[in-house]
Order: sequence, then C-alpha cells, then structure tokens
Amino acid sequence: MNEKDLIKKCLDGDSVAQRCLYDQFGPQLMGLCMRYTGLREDAEEVFHDSLMKVFKNLDKFQGGSSLKTWINRIGVNTALDFLRKRKNALLVEHISDSSLDIKDTVIEQEICFEAEVAMKLMHKMPLNQQIIINLFVIDELSHKEIAAQLNISEEASRSQYSRAKRTLTELVKTKLNTNEQQR
Repeated sequence: MNEKDLIKKCLDGDSVAQRCLYDQFGPQLMGLCMRYTGLREDAEEVFHDSLMKVFKNLDKFQGGSSLKTWINRIGVNTALDFLRKRKNALLVEHISDSSLDIKDTVIEQEICFEAEVAMKLMHKMPLNQQIIINLFVIDELSHKEIAAQLNISEEASRSQYSRAKRTLTELVKTKLNTNEQQR
C-alpha cells in the first residue's frame, strides 16, 4: 500500500491501515526515542506520545517530505519536549568567540561498536552534547536548523558539536583502553 492510500485509510479509521503504519514506522521511531532518552521507560513514554501526535495530526501531513521523515520529526520534537520537561530544560551555555577555534578531533582508527555499547557511551555525555550529536549526525539537521530548534545560536550549535566529538573520542579511547587491559 502506498503512502497516500495508507494515510487515507488511517484517516478513515481503518484499524488494519493504522496497524500497518505502526508496524512500518514504529520500530524506527522507538529506536529514535531510545537514542534521545536512553532509558526504555522514558523511550516508551516518548514513543507513545509521538504515535498519538502522528495519528492525531495525520490529516495535516502535506506530503512535502516522506511520511517516515514527518513521523521522525514528530518523534524528535516530542523527545526534545520530554527532555526539556524532565531534565529542567536544555542548558547550553553561551559560547565566547574564542572557543569557536576548537579543532576537530579525529579518531585515527576505525572502530566498530555494537549499537548497545555506542548508546551507553553516548549517554555518558552531557545531555546537550547528546542532543547535538543526535540532531546533527543522526537526524542530519544543519546547525541553522538545530539553532532554531533549540533556541541557541548557530555558533553554539557548532561549538557544542565540536565538544561532543571530543567527549565521544575520549569515551571511545577510555573504552578501548579498558578493553585492552581486560585482555
């Protein structure tokens, strides 16, 4: 069933179509929720809220993007709202111009981590860095879009991204050293 038919049937109250939408987009949406929240219980809450918004606002989908992209955007926005409420808002400090000269850190070797290990490492990072990594790397938003989404400057987004890469690099190095010592 194509997207138009799926949407029309969902809007008509067809429970089979609604289940099809859930089956088709639910697993990825749940993964997105886990990336942002880190805890299964929180992810389930964000997932549920996101799905409610999807079904409630399906009539507003205009087709400017794919249904998957639209659903993921709802998931990201719902997750950010959840984090703002739960974590007492995003605390992204003002960045001075001198801190914008931070050099990118490159991990010299190629590393393959299981998704679970990577998620655990990400959740050791400060919340604002986790969010920037999710928005920029995984959800592929530009720094301009991130700035608008989080109500910060583009420079703050770039700086937080640079810091997040540095933090993640250090976490990876620490994990590698720990693994090496356990051998």
